[in-house]
Amino acid sequence: MMINQITEFSRYDKSRLIQAFEEALIDHELYLTATSLYDMGFQRDEEIYLAVERAMKICDMNGLPIREHFRTIYVADDERHTVIRDWKLSKLAYTLVLINGASDNRMVCQLQMELIRNFLRH
Repeated sequence: MMINQITEFSRYDKSRLIQAFEEALIDHELYLTATSLYDMGFQRDEEIYLAVERAMKICDMNGLPIREHFRTIYVADDERHTVIRDWKLSKLAYTLVLINGASDNRMVCQLQMELIRNFLRH
């Protein structure tokens, strides 16, 4: 009886190790942040939040696992003495967020037009 319990515990440990390994692989692919979009002309937190929400919906509608492309993180802002919500993003998620920014963002408009031009060429 005791041997079975040790075997079951060993199986449980391996399962947790595999899950931890999978999470590490996912984390490795989430190397971009949503707040870095301020460098791309995004000006307000709300603009980023809405773009992230739209990008998540696109992933969801296409059957892509959200957790593999988006991870909510919290960053301390020492200047404002607050904690800011941010997202770690995969390259795909970052691109989706970027093209789903506000239409008054020059960079977003230029990127959208470039995508359309490329699409029409092929």
